[in-house]
Amino acid sequence: GEYQYLGVHRSSNGGASATQITSGLLDAGTGLSNFIAPLRLDPNDPSRLYAGGRSLWRTNSARTATSWTAIKADAGSLIASIAITPGVPDRVFVGHNDGRLYRSTNATAMAPSWTAIDDNNAVNPLPNRVLTRLIVDPSNTSIVYACLGGFAADNLWRSTDAGITWQAVQGVAPFALPVAPVFGLAVHPDDGNVLYAAT
Repeated sequence: GEYQYLGVHRSSNGGASATQITSGLLDAGTGLSNFIAPLRLDPNDPSRLYAGGRSLWRTNSARTATSWTAIKADAGSLIASIAITPGVPDRVFVGHNDGRLYRSTNATAMAPSWTAIDDNNAVNPLPNRVLTRLIVDPSNTSIVYACLGGFAADNLWRSTDAGITWQAVQGVAPFALPVAPVFGLAVHPDDGNVLYAAT
């Protein structure tokens, strides 16, 4: 679990009590992460946990004596979202407050490499707004969704090639998504064509 500014904690008794596990997590604290910072448990390994602040942090011992390592350097904008690909633990996506989006294909390595899918400059397929949530379709891991903030059109985007190209999936009036932030998205577990968007 987590309280504000990456105050990560762990309970081993069903939530009756919890212990803070921020030792070495240098971005835990005011100004070093978003108020509601992303924290994601790897669906491929329950001991691997990712936390986003100025840097991307990883622990491979979330259930025991937790120690954190920075695996993606500070890019000048706080991390707003993280997605780990089910069945492909090395493919991880990281979105920032300014709309930049990065992908690693060796995220479990000691020092992963990161490629800019959107750098807000030469490579800029998405609007330059906060990436509120990233979701990988569990039934087709080549499909990735990016949710954006802001009271503007096109706040939901889809990639069908693991993040290389993107298309807006706002819908068609009168059944389009509202011109409002999309804060969360769920893919129906039995039908990948059915999405639930939280605005």
